[in-house]
Amino acid sequence: MDFKRVSELIVSLEDTSLLILKRCSADDRFLTSLLRQICGEVGYKDQPPLCGALSFQYFQALMETDIIMTPQGQASELLALPDLYHELAHFVVFRQRPALEVPVLAIIHKYFADAIRKGRQQGLPQATMEAIGKNSGLWTSLWRVEFACDMVATYWCGPAYGLANLRLSATRGDPYLDSGTHPADDARKTGIECILRLAGESAAASEIDRMWQDLKRLSPSVQPLSYAKRYPVQLLEQVAQCVYQGCAGLGFRRFSQHQSGSGIVGGAIAQA
Repeated sequence: MDFKRVSELIVSLEDTSLLILKRCSADDRFLTSLLRQICGEVGYKDQPPLCGALSFQYFQALMETDIIMTPQGQASELLALPDLYHELAHFVVFRQRPALEVPVLAIIHKYFADAIRKGRQQGLPQATMEAIGKNSGLWTSLWRVEFACDMVATYWCGPAYGLANLRLSATRGDPYLDSGTHPADDARKTGIECILRLAGESAAASEIDRMWQDLKRLSPSVQPLSYAKRYPVQLLEQVAQCVYQGCAGLGFRRFSQHQSGSGIVGGAIAQA
């Protein structure tokens, strides 16, 4: 088993860091430089990750090797760059666990524990209780990380991140579709809005919501009946408050604090 784990590590290194270092292109160097500038603007304190335009699966953060993979044409595009902030946020959530992930997880555990307790007191059907347990498992497994990364990215990038989420969802087609690894885009929009309102950007949050309503009217998808219980707004608000306070406590700069003279990338993304 030890040999197998070491072999997997070697294959991972060959497929990522060694590949980037060996075939480092002008695009890779540009994106790495761009990421270094973003790190300086937002107050990211660790060594900036390497960035390689090698991904066949959209954006990816490889925390173990300090690498962010982007689509191959990303060095020529502006509108998807907010997702670079999301991937950088994965490193923060991963490394600053006591300040972000632990308190977020505590909030989620308490919310669903209260829901289960109230459900038993009210004598809810077994199927409803099982649904609460399933939702709790999704939130405590991987959804909490994606929501937290969205919120950190919004803290750094501002309304532009909410617009990028809208743009990406428009290419996918179903704003209510989720998976075991990622929550629905529409729910992610709500989490993004929570951060924007905490940052005093209520007008931008409302405008993004208006565009989302237009998108959903055009979509053939229908909101599932259990959607509100799967993505409770109250829980998203509590998580957003926790992440916002965590970002401030870690000394990160909000988008409004780095889009002046020093916010070269943040300003360009907001304008785009």
